[in-house]
Amino acid sequence: MIYIVKENRTYDQILGDLGKGNGDPSIVVYPQPVTPNLHALANNFVDLDNFYDSGEVSGDGWNWSTSARAADTVEKTEPINYAGRGLNYDYEGTNRNANVGFATPRNALTPFRPTTTLPLQVAANLLLGTADVSAPDSPEGDAGAGYLWDSALRAGLNVRNYGFFIDLAPYRVPLNVGGIPNTIRDPFASNTPVSTATKGALMPVTDVYFRGFDDSFSGFLSRE
Repeated sequence: MIYIVKENRTYDQILGDLGKGNGDPSIVVYPQPVTPNLHALANNFVDLDNFYDSGEVSGDGWNWSTSARAADTVEKTEPINYAGRGLNYDYEGTNRNANVGFATPRNALTPFRPTTTLPLQVAANLLLGTADVSAPDSPEGDAGAGYLWDSALRAGLNVRNYGFFIDLAPYRVPLNVGGIPNTIRDPFASNTPVSTATKGALMPVTDVYFRGFDDSFSGFLSRE
């Protein structure tokens, strides 16, 4: 199974010109020449033209997409965060801008320095831990282990992660404090990790050469 999530666009805005499915070509915004990868996937695999996600924004949308629910903390803090009135984006594996996939600061040294948007003197003394205030519990009650990949791993299935729940801080901080430049076109060739997961369960199965969400890095470069 290959599960791909693309947000912030309606079906018709991208795949309305697909030629099949319940699409309206008159309202396409990003046609096939602009989104060749998405069109190829829909043509070669399956076209889900009536798939709906209960998420309203990225914060709860990612949780609905990966665990079929959003925690109470997500629903209550998301409007405040999106309104720019405080609180942090604690919805994709970071809490207060710290990657909670790392158990200790020492773990965070590999593969990256402990990069957060906190002041350096604070980050240096940060006890990271793996508890995530927004993570759903599993059906069996395991704390924070209610995501799709947790279920797959518990079932003994093989999992590979490309871009889900990635620590984005290295894309937004200066290079001298652990930032990752947006000029690396082929990180695998230079053996340069450009991605680290925010979940302990995802770290061993995440492709460290597949860049996460980064507005400064063109999607056309990813296509190459």
